[in-house]
Amino acid sequence: MPRRCCVPGCRSNYDSSLKENNKCVTTFSFPKDDERKLQWIRTIPRKDWTPSCSAVVCVKHFCESDIIYHDKWLLSDGTVQQLSLRNPKLKPEAVPCIFPNLPSY
Repeated sequence: MPRRCCVPGCRSNYDSSLKENNKCVTTFSFPKDDERKLQWIRTIPRKDWTPSCSAVVCVKHFCESDIIYHDKWLLSDGTVQQLSLRNPKLKPEAVPCIFPNLPSY
């Protein structure tokens, strides 16, 4: 079962959205670091809310520049090797910042 996004108004990975496009959206767990976790909680527009240990935020709420899709490393001959990641990662400083479809309440 795909993990559902906790951002208000987001339907990523809910049954209705999976029926429409039949594709799961990448999600990211909250940071373990308390300070960074608090940054995420403050930016997500939910009042008096504490995320559960299984709460996640989908890729739709992050800037494209905050997402790592490829792993790169330098080989001994000086060339750079690049490999596509099966599961994208976030840069350490990434914070959710895109919130379309917010409820009006």
